[in-house]
Amino acid sequence: MNGQGIRRAAIVGGIRIPFCRAYTGYAHASNQDMMTAVLRALVQRYGLEGQKLDDVALGAVLKHSRDFNLARESTLSSGLAPETPAFDVQRACGTSLTATILIGSKIANGLMEVGIAGGTDSISDVPVVYPDAYRDVLLTSARGRSLGARLKPWIKLRPARAWRSRRSNGRSRGKSKTSSRSRAIATLRKRMRKASTTTCSSSTSG
Repeated sequence: MNGQGIRRAAIVGGIRIPFCRAYTGYAHASNQDMMTAVLRALVQRYGLEGQKLDDVALGAVLKHSRDFNLARESTLSSGLAPETPAFDVQRACGTSLTATILIGSKIANGLMEVGIAGGTDSISDVPVVYPDAYRDVLLTSARGRSLGARLKPWIKLRPARAWRSRRSNGRSRGKSKTSSRSRAIATLRKRMRKASTTTCSSSTSG
């Protein structure tokens, strides 16, 4: 406490990106993209370009493995001095509030003078643990407004691609099982095309 006792801490300003419906405007924006955009705007609004702050606390609940250092990476791209320290916080339904309490507590106890607290989350960029091609199919299907729109992305999947992936991973189970699997997938694709065509024709005729 540096012999100062408890000091008053104050929030002197803030900023955020606009709210947006899931799977729309921020569908292809990551937590880091959104957090960095907010930090840059905050730095510009309060003339903090090149300034070294005492600490930055940021975080998210729905985090990809690539976001393990979200606060530091976002701070480095914010316009603040690169010497500004930053750390991550992760608490369900309370990340930003917890980050704010931590920064405020450090100021109140004389450990620092000024800092930034915040958080970000998006269900449009959930960490689906699949290759990017399959992840894109899943998210595009989720954004579909009709049965046809939701089924259409799955038609992009090809049996040959799945077979090459299995061989590259050393998990080949023989030609007989592969051929039967390919036939099953081909049959499924035909049924999906038929369902998509039926849905589209029924919607246009109405």
